[in-house]
Amino acid sequence: MKIKMCTKCKKIRLISKFSKNKNTNDKLSCWCKKCINTSKKIWYNKNINKIHKKFRKNNLYYKFGISLNVYKKILKSQNNVCAICKQKETRKNQFSKCFLGIDHNHNTNKNRGILCFRCNFLIGQAKENIKILKNAIKYLRKWKE
Repeated sequence: MKIKMCTKCKKIRLISKFSKNKNTNDKLSCWCKKCINTSKKIWYNKNINKIHKKFRKNNLYYKFGISLNVYKKILKSQNNVCAICKQKETRKNQFSKCFLGIDHNHNTNKNRGILCFRCNFLIGQAKENIKILKNAIKYLRKWKE
C-alpha cells in the first residue's frame, strides 16, 4: 500500500487519492484530489461573474453574431423585459437567474428580439406557425371562464 502526504491539507493518503502529474518526480500531484476540487470550487465561486460574462459574450457572438453591447441595447429598447410577455426572466440554472434569450427566425437565422425562456419555447413548440398560435388563442377564448 503506497501512501503520500498532501502538501495542502498535510494528511497522509493512499496514492489513489492523488491525480497524475507527469511534471513531478513521482508523477503524482502534490495536492490530493479533495484539496484540488475544493480549491477549484473556491476559485470558481470567486470568479463566477467573470466566467458568466465571458461565456455570455462568446455565446452571443458565435450563436447569433452579435456583441454583448448590441444585446444590451436591444434589451434596453425592450425596457429589460421579454418582448412578448413583458416580464423579466424567471428561469434559473444551478448558479443564478438566466438571461433573456435572443429569438431568431430558424429559416433565415435573422435575430428578431429578446424573449424569456417560456415565450421562446412557446414559439418554438408552435413551429413559428402563426396559424397554430391563432388557433391556440381561439381555443383559449372559447374556454375562458
